[in-house]
Order: sequence, then C-alpha cells, then structure tokens
Amino acid sequence: MSESFINKSLKAVSLKSVLLSVLALAACSTTEEKAYQERSVEELYNQAMDKLEEGRFTDASEAFDEVERQHPYSPWATKAQVMAAFSLYKGQKYDQVIASLESFSQLHPAHPDVPYALYMTGLCYYEQIGPSSRDQKDAEDALRTFNELLRRFPNTAYALDAKQKAILLRDALAGKSMDIGRYYLDKKAFQAALPRFQEVVSRFQTTKHVEEAHYRMVECYVGMGLREQALKTAAVLGHNYPGSSWYAEAYSLVEAEKVSTFDAKIPTSEGVGSVQDRDETFMDRLQNWNKGALKKKKPQVKESSNEEAHS
Repeated sequence: MSESFINKSLKAVSLKSVLLSVLALAACSTTEEKAYQERSVEELYNQAMDKLEEGRFTDASEAFDEVERQHPYSPWATKAQVMAAFSLYKGQKYDQVIASLESFSQLHPAHPDVPYALYMTGLCYYEQIGPSSRDQKDAEDALRTFNELLRRFPNTAYALDAKQKAILLRDALAGKSMDIGRYYLDKKAFQAALPRFQEVVSRFQTTKHVEEAHYRMVECYVGMGLREQALKTAAVLGHNYPGSSWYAEAYSLVEAEKVSTFDAKIPTSEGVGSVQDRDETFMDRLQNWNKGALKKKKPQVKESSNEEAHS
C-alpha cells in the first residue's frame, strides 16, 4: 500500500471528523437557542397551565420552571414555583415536591402562598404513610408539618383539613406505640414496654388510646414490682376516667388481695357499665391507699324522724 494512499485516507477521516463535530455543535446551538427562546411571561405561564390540564405533569412542571428562569423578577415567577411543585405532586413525585416547597418557604417566608406550601408538604408526607407495621416516619413528618401550619396560620383555608388530618395522625401514631408496647408486654419485657405507653399518655393524651395506656402502665409497674407507681397510675386513671372499664381492671390488678368482695368486671368492648351507683366508688378506695389498710365501711344507721321520736 502506497504512502500517498494512506495520507489521503487519513485526511479524509480527519475532514469527516471535523464536519461531524461542526454539525454536532450546530445542532446543540440550535437546540439551545430554541430552549432559551425568549417569550412573554403570559405565554409561558398559559402554556404550562395547558400542559397541566392535559395531565402532562412533568412537562407542566418544566414549563413552570421556564417562567421563573426567563422572568425571575416577575410576580408570576413565585407563583410558577408553587405551580411547578403542584404539577410534581399530581405526578406523585413527592420527594421533589417536598424539596421544592421547603426551598420556596425558606426563600419567601412572608409570601401569601407559604401556608399552601406547608399544606402541600404535609399532604406529600401524609400520602406516603404505609401500613402501621412499617416505619411511621412519614406520619411523624406529616404531623409536624400540619402542626406548624396550625401554629403559624390557624385562620387560613387549609387549617381545617390540616387539623382533621392531625387528629387522625395522632391516633395512628398512638396506636402504633400501643402495638409495640403490647408486643413487649406479651414478652414480659416490662422496661421496654413502659416507655411506649408513657409516650401515648404524654404525647397523645387526646386520643382514644389513653385509658388503655394508663392501664398498661399499671401492668408494667406491677410486673416490675413497683407497687407505689402502680397505685399512683391507677389513681390518675380513676381521677380522669372514673367510669372507665380499664379503671376497673387496674383496680383489680393492684388490689387483687382485696378485690374478692368487690364486683369489678373484666373490661369488654361494651365496657363495664356505670359505677356511680355503688355505695363506695373506686376513687374513694384509691384515695385511702396511702392512709393505710382499707377499712370496711361501717353500716349506716337511719336517724329517726321527729314523729318517731315523739311516739
């Protein structure tokens, strides 16, 4: 093969490479010029809204981002940030929404849309909550966010729904703690179970689980041989919930040796009924615990009427 032929081939390859590079650069330049083609804020925003209404959520989010990029000082720029996040929310890209809205709230703390941003952030956490058997971090984050919204903006349009969801979240988190506590209690791991029930009493005192949590605390104290703490916890339960079925069971548990003559019933889903018609209430007896042994109640003697006295 001649040297001249090789040189010509190399030149041809070099020329071809140069032409391809030029074409590639030209294509990139054309694409870039198209991407950065300046348009009015109204045109960009309306196009983004059209894509959102068509269900093209990713395209809509990118279109709203373009509004902010081309017109960063326009009043529509901040609105476009929120709408970009909303488009991602509709596409269930929750992590991106949370990051975007948290950034928005930090950059614009006094903006009128901050309550909405907090509400949407809470919704993203709320809608990712899994079964109660799984980690409840999303539930904790949702509750934290809704509580912040209620604390900072209690009179906004989003407060009512945030409040209702916060109630559900507290109940779910309390239920989760109760499940874990019962698991340890069944294993007789009283020291591991007790903090779970204490958390329900301290953090979730407005939920339906509080009465049982007090009773389970009594079980833990009895299991650990801490009778004094068991008595105090039962007294608190009786003071706050004097007609509770869990109170009847707590009394039976801590005073087993004295309850044989007392008709306390095992709690059921229907409860144990009213205790107000008893001669001596649970609370009367509990209040005597720290005063020594319980004394039998003396029989009452009826006083004679005036007529009987003169007869």
